[in-house]
Order: sequence, then C-alpha cells, then structure tokens
Amino acid sequence: MSPDPRGARTPSPTPLAAVWRRARVTRCAPDGALYWDLRVEAEGLPAGTPGQFSLLAPAAPGAWDPLLPRPLSLLDAGAGWQRFLFKVVGRGTAQLAALRAGDRVGLLGPLGRAFGGLERDAEAAGEIVLVGGGVGIPPLHFLARRLSAAGRPCRALFGFNREAEIPRALLAALDVADAAGTEPATRPAAELCTLDGSAGVRGNPVARLVETLGDGPLAIKACGPAPMLAALRAAARAGDALELSLEERMACGVGVCRGCVVPVVDGAGGWRYAAICREGPVFDAASLAASAAAIALEPGHE
Repeated sequence: MSPDPRGARTPSPTPLAAVWRRARVTRCAPDGALYWDLRVEAEGLPAGTPGQFSLLAPAAPGAWDPLLPRPLSLLDAGAGWQRFLFKVVGRGTAQLAALRAGDRVGLLGPLGRAFGGLERDAEAAGEIVLVGGGVGIPPLHFLARRLSAAGRPCRALFGFNREAEIPRALLAALDVADAAGTEPATRPAAELCTLDGSAGVRGNPVARLVETLGDGPLAIKACGPAPMLAALRAAARAGDALELSLEERMACGVGVCRGCVVPVVDGAGGWRYAAICREGPVFDAASLAASAAAIALEPGHE
C-alpha cells in the first residue's frame, strides 16, 4: 500500500505527565532462550496503555554507566506497576537482566502514543489484526488482552525464528491456534509463525496475513523489525487502516534531543520531522511521509 497523505491524521505530541521514579523490582527472570521478564512497582506510577513504553535506568543514582536509560515497551501495566519483556542486546539490557527482586531501578513512564481502537465503537468496520515479530510482540500482546476484555475480537499473528525463542509469558494469556485446546476460548486468539517451522506455521506473520486475506477491510496494528514493517506496509490494501509502532533508539524519551525523528506529512504536500518517542512510537501509516520508508523502515535501522 502507498498511503495517501491527504486526510491522514498527522500525529501531535502527547501530553507529558510522567516523572522519574525509583521503582522496586518485584520480578526479573529469564523466559525462553532470549527474553527476560521484568516487573516493577512504584507508588503513584500511572497505568500504561498498549503501545506505550518506559525508560529504565539500571545504574544507581549518580552513576554514569550506562549513560542513557533503555526504552522498553509495556507487556502489561496497572496502577502502580509495569511489566516488560526484553532481550539482552548490550550493556544496558545486561544490567537490567542482572536485577533481582528488591533492587531499585530508575523509571520514566509511561511515555508515547499508544495504539488506537480500544474504544468499543472504534474501527467497527474492519476486523482487527495484530502483526508482531520478536521484541515487537509485547505491546501487541498487551493490546490483544485489552481488546478481548473490552469485547473487541481480534486476530494475532506473532513471528519468531524458532520454537525455543518463544517466551512463556506470551503464551500464558493467549488462545494459541496449535495449543491442542488447552487455553480457554475467551482468551485472545493467536497464531504463531516460525521461520524454521518448529512451532505453528512455517514462515513469517506478514506472509501468513497475505495468505489468509479475506475481502473485507482490516484494522492492522503492527510492531516488529523494520523489514517486517516495510513488508507489511507494502502488502496492506487501500481500504486497510494500518498503524505501525516504530522501533528506534531513544535517548531522552520526551522529544527534546531529537535523536529519533521520522518524516511525517504536514499539510498539503508538506512534511516535517516528528520525534518517535513523543509523537509515536505508534503512527498511522498514512501519516508517514514517503521518505519515511527510506529512514525508519529500512532494514538494519531498528
């Protein structure tokens, strides 16, 4: 799909209500071959919304290693607590993985623009389909459960490289298509895809979506690696409503440093740079300028 910028909803900055807190770790444990399950709590911490993220600073107050906090998408959240699922990919996330129950961590959040469609009457004309890969799955998992609780059925397509990488935290609250009927039917439905075919359907979630497309319009919400989002943007049809959560390195989390910008449409034929951390990370695909495909969606630019 090549979204028509005319009529696109150009994002506007979300209000800033978050403050830095010293949160207490209540759980930090490995889950599967690649992921860590982290839960924190802090007095006065607002309940987050699917698609939002928080910045976590593993260093003690006054320490400088690592210098910058790490942005993590919410897997779940309520008043006074947040839960994350993350991979260890460097020094900062390695320090987060070393946390234990009772430790303290700096936290700023929840931040950013969330996914739409939580209102009962929103996007009533289209089936809601969630498409996620890797560390892009946690916010969609959160969204699937919120939609289910609100009586909004949705279909989820989640992709991994192989079965050993699939974390238990993502399976616990889903009705997985190949789970032999062990999950209650009231839970959100999900179909797993693995590149090696070791679990679910062989292949990736975008290819699976294309294989199973019907005639009606879809409300597609996606988060994952940049090549997956680019493929999904190309595969979506003109009548589909597509929301993309962009992955990017974020330093300040509030749009001040301008280190995570993406071009968006602005008026008739114009464009401007929007901070992904402040005006995203969730964007209507139609609001992204054509040049965004060469910046935020190019392979290797996660």
